[in-house]
Amino acid sequence: NIGKEAFQHCTIDELTVTLGGDVQSISNCNVRKLSYGPNATTASTLSDVNVEIVHCHTGISQISSFGPNYQSVIFEEPSTIKTIEYYDFSQCAFETFVLPTSVETIEHCAFTNSDLKLLIIPPDSKLSKIETDYNSYNSSSQYVGAFYNGLETSSLSILCHFTTPLSVNCLFRHSNPSSSYNSTHYGSNGTLYVPRSSVALYQASHWGKDFKNIVAIEDSEYSAL
Repeated sequence: NIGKEAFQHCTIDELTVTLGGDVQSISNCNVRKLSYGPNATTASTLSDVNVEIVHCHTGISQISSFGPNYQSVIFEEPSTIKTIEYYDFSQCAFETFVLPTSVETIEHCAFTNSDLKLLIIPPDSKLSKIETDYNSYNSSSQYVGAFYNGLETSSLSILCHFTTPLSVNCLFRHSNPSSSYNSTHYGSNGTLYVPRSSVALYQASHWGKDFKNIVAIEDSEYSAL
């Protein structure tokens, strides 16, 4: 048991959570590097603890809503986490995220209302599904995607090395086509970076509805990635 004010107003260079135990009572503390592992399997958010870098050991297979107090998150490879779940990175503060290669599914609203500016999907990614959910509330019927950003247009960019676009209904938000309540579609003002040979494929897919700016990776500043 660690008292709530045990590290109050302290700055810790490195804090390691070895078993994923409950130390969420720590508050008013700054941590430069927070490490989960090597025996932890679940990474739970430490509330009221400001962290610059979060390092998730390869054994982490599940996370629990990393909030705005985590500035950056790194998953060690080879990773084992298979699903980025609903609200896992809701309102996250980090702007760049490299998707762990083991992730197969990104659930709807996984990154809702986050500060994410660039998502990198690596060439060896096992990602096969980006989910969309249908919600009806406040007289507004709408589909919401993994990067749902309320009623605003997102600024997220995605760097995707897949030559064939994943089938998605929407990545952000759009209204139910059968509803006359609101026909506005909210996508992203960011850029979708894809292999040059696949630009036309992405433009013709639903990715092309969510991204007006689709650029070949080879013609961008990310050509070396």
